[in-house]
Parts: sequence; C-alpha cells; structure tokens
Amino acid sequence: MNCFFCEKICPTGAIEADFEAVAQIFSRRAKHILAPVLAKAEAEGRFRRLIPLDKVGWDTPHYKVYSRHPRYIIPED
Repeated sequence: MNCFFCEKICPTGAIEADFEAVAQIFSRRAKHILAPVLAKAEAEGRFRRLIPLDKVGWDTPHYKVYSRHPRYIIPED
C-alpha cells in the first residue's frame, strides 16, 4: 500500500522507510501534475488556496519536519 503509517507511529523508530525516494516522486507529481490542475481550478473559481503557492514548502516533506519518533501521535480517547 505504501502508506508507511507503521513507520510514522512507531514510538522507537524500529520501523524505517526510505522516504527520500518516495518524496522525490510525490514532489515531481505535485509540481508538474497537481499544481497545474489546481491553478486551472483556481482560475475557474472552483478552488481557493489557503496557502500561497510560493509558501507550499515543496522541499520540506513531513519526514524532514517530523524527524523524531513517533512522527504521528494517535490520541487516546
């Protein structure tokens, strides 16, 4: 499935994933496929940006921002 959620919630970092390769693929896809689609939708009034395109942070994927384990904490109810 390639969700890597197990790595994100692992409390000790015992599960590792190679996020660099995946991030490069997703970044290219986002910049060259998704961004133009969203720009067209924005021009047509079907999409409203909450973050300006130049502030998106293409070079700061989650694994660099959240480098400590666990990356995600699931709150208990």
